[in-house]
Amino acid sequence: MYPYACGGSRPYPMEMNNPATALQGLTAARRIALLWVVALAAGAVSTSAAAPLDPAAKARTFTALGDHRRAAGLYQQILDGVSEQDQAPLEIHRGLAGALWMAGDAIEALGAATRALELYPEDAALLRVAGGIHASQGQYATAIERLYQAALLDPGQAADHANLGGLYTSLGRYDEAEAALLRAATLAPEDAVVSRRLGALYLKRHRFVEARQQLEQAARLDSTSPTTFYFLGQALEGLSDSEPALAQYDRARQLDPSYLDAHYRVAQLARRLDRPTRADSALAEYQHLQDVGGGDVDALKQMRLLRDAIVESGEQTDHIFALARFLLAYDYLDEAQNRFEAVLHRRPGDYQTLNQLGNIHLKRRSPDLALERYEEALGIAPEFTPAALNAGNASMLLRRPDRARTYYERVVSLAPDVAMGWFGLGSSHLELGQPGSAVRIYEQGLERSRPEGRTRKAFLEQLRKARRALESR
Repeated sequence: MYPYACGGSRPYPMEMNNPATALQGLTAARRIALLWVVALAAGAVSTSAAAPLDPAAKARTFTALGDHRRAAGLYQQILDGVSEQDQAPLEIHRGLAGALWMAGDAIEALGAATRALELYPEDAALLRVAGGIHASQGQYATAIERLYQAALLDPGQAADHANLGGLYTSLGRYDEAEAALLRAATLAPEDAVVSRRLGALYLKRHRFVEARQQLEQAARLDSTSPTTFYFLGQALEGLSDSEPALAQYDRARQLDPSYLDAHYRVAQLARRLDRPTRADSALAEYQHLQDVGGGDVDALKQMRLLRDAIVESGEQTDHIFALARFLLAYDYLDEAQNRFEAVLHRRPGDYQTLNQLGNIHLKRRSPDLALERYEEALGIAPEFTPAALNAGNASMLLRRPDRARTYYERVVSLAPDVAMGWFGLGSSHLELGQPGSAVRIYEQGLERSRPEGRTRKAFLEQLRKARRALESR
């Protein structure tokens, strides 16, 4: 039954290898998240665990680390504890709406934002979130109205104008988009995302000189963005500067080896420049990515949607994480590791990403390296059961059932409904020569977690094995 690995969005280990779960949360709400969530999260707290946190601070920490579902749960608990006579703080309403949205629950998020706006009708941050949710549902007129309200209430917030620019660009209203983005650039001249959006807009209008200027500015402000270098290559190609364009496309695919279009552009341009070796290498990478899911058209479409989400959101970290999970689900391990490491660079304490990096090592049959990553995740979030379960699995593969037992005990304590925690705990006792304990654990696990299908079959097989070992004594 080993190895198996739990991804972290839900604590059920067999799901990591199911490509459908890699797209959990890839709703329209997350594909068109744009910038206002970035503005909302700007006040994130430190992730240090040096002192106990109150529930609101803990929820903010979860948000800062991309664990939006747990954040939403905490915010909801706080609201549930407020009596009808009292009014919950504005911060809690903001946090719940934003966390639900980024967790992919657009309908619930809109409900939370609407209820909050009834209490706080002139809060710019809530209007921002509501605007984003409306945009994600295709309700652009309402989204623009909400953002205009937010901009009037908080005129110095560049994100509102940048978001308006993104909406107008999507609608093909380029003059209005340019005016909004120029306003955002005035308010935030050192914002790489605003410069990149202006550059992308100028590309659409074939104003290549201005596009190059904006994209070079974006590259100066953020040298880690593959999107910026890809767009810069397009601007230079539009100016017939083929050699520099090729270099920029190459930079994009080096930063992100899963960038399908960057490989294609290099192959195409290198061929025109009579660079057959370079062209063949890029084409091979392109075809390798095109074969995702064994050539499954739907899988390729999903991968392109994930890429679009990254571009549309200003390379928001959550969307990079979603692409990385997708790549891992289809066993593109090098590409997945690259994207997970990009997430970790942006969010150094992201325990979900550390857990996924451990899963990559486990797939590569390196349980020792996997265990290091799982333990690093648990050092940040001791209650993160997927990492505890995976640490137990890795320890079993390393033939350390004593060590595995402590991790499985943690899983069973924190999440008694997770079948594989009981399964692992029973197996560790069996390996330690304690079949009586193993029998009791398997029986209790069957009763409390009620496993089904293959998992139940594995339970029953192990239970029979433990009983035979006990009888042979």
